[in-house]
Amino acid sequence: MRRVTRAALAVAAALVAVSCTEQISSTDATGSTTTLVTTLVPGPGSTTLPPGSTSPTTTSSTTSTTTSTTSTTSTSTTTTTVVPTTTACEQVVHIGDSTSVPLFDAAQVGGASETATSRYEGVGVDVVYPDNSGARSIIETLPGQQNAADVAAGVTANGYDGCWVLMVGTNDAANIAAGASIDAETRIRNMMTIIGDDPVLWVDTITRRTDDEYRNASMLEWNQVLYSVVAEYPNARVFRWYDVVRPEWFRNDGIHYTVEGSARRAEFTAQALVEFFPERFPKGAYYGMQLGVDAYSLEEVIAWGDNIYADMRAQALGEKPLEKKLLERKVGEHEQLLEILTSIEHDERRIFYANLPNQGAVPNLPDDAILELPPGFTGTARTGE
Repeated sequence: MRRVTRAALAVAAALVAVSCTEQISSTDATGSTTTLVTTLVPGPGSTTLPPGSTSPTTTSSTTSTTTSTTSTTSTSTTTTTVVPTTTACEQVVHIGDSTSVPLFDAAQVGGASETATSRYEGVGVDVVYPDNSGARSIIETLPGQQNAADVAAGVTANGYDGCWVLMVGTNDAANIAAGASIDAETRIRNMMTIIGDDPVLWVDTITRRTDDEYRNASMLEWNQVLYSVVAEYPNARVFRWYDVVRPEWFRNDGIHYTVEGSARRAEFTAQALVEFFPERFPKGAYYGMQLGVDAYSLEEVIAWGDNIYADMRAQALGEKPLEKKLLERKVGEHEQLLEILTSIEHDERRIFYANLPNQGAVPNLPDDAILELPPGFTGTARTGE
């Protein structure tokens, strides 16, 4: 199970208690300048705590100064913001074209620690599955090669459950500029359909060319469609490499990258995984405590929920009076109580949504399963819908 799923379960318990047709060699024009992209993601905070839990996110200090005539007290509060340093992605499938090939070769990024595999592992990824090929696009296929869509389809067919990094689009943009019949939107949606709900980090495209199909204008057109389409998928984000890449990081062909450029591309992509798919509480660490142990312990949350249930049951059976707050008019579901009572009293037969025993409403579930159903409330009985 991915850390994304585990994190969701932990939060739930607490509150209920991410080329060209050939390789081109040229002399490296690598400079010694290094760029660092800093990603800041606010740490989570919750003001909903079960009994016995405290939130250690703030510290306060108070100082007093007294003279013979006045007394002054000043209070300062410091709020600690947790910035994630690891990603929730336990495994990553990396699909790329020839611009992505060097990222996994130590000799082409300046050492093993600079490879994409090492960078991914450095932000918490346990397993990396790279699949890069020169001239790769999403749709078109060269003899003896798989396009990106076919690679993704094969991965999903094997039951893969993890994150994806997509470094494809350069050749798609060029093919479209050359007159390919399948447009950018169709290509992007095809990949997203194949991948499904898994987290996706898509890297945009850029070149230094001003002519032929690989001109940067073709890349910009691709990027605009990419930004627009990916924004419709809640599980996908775009890492805008276009905004951070430096001109001196390109080789002489204007498409591929120098050693420095490839190294920075690997580094920044891994950082983008942390930014867009962060691991909020690595291994359950929670502000000096452990989730499920001394913060939101399972026993405490269960007992908390049991107490709430027992209290609500007693009120429903008339064993104790209804709490006045239940009859207060509030925006949302609270105000429906009075409307339901009115419907029953005057036999209005209005329909409201309520949590009720199944009693055959959904045939493949037990009769005593509690479901949200749309019953009608009458003066004599509840009518099922």
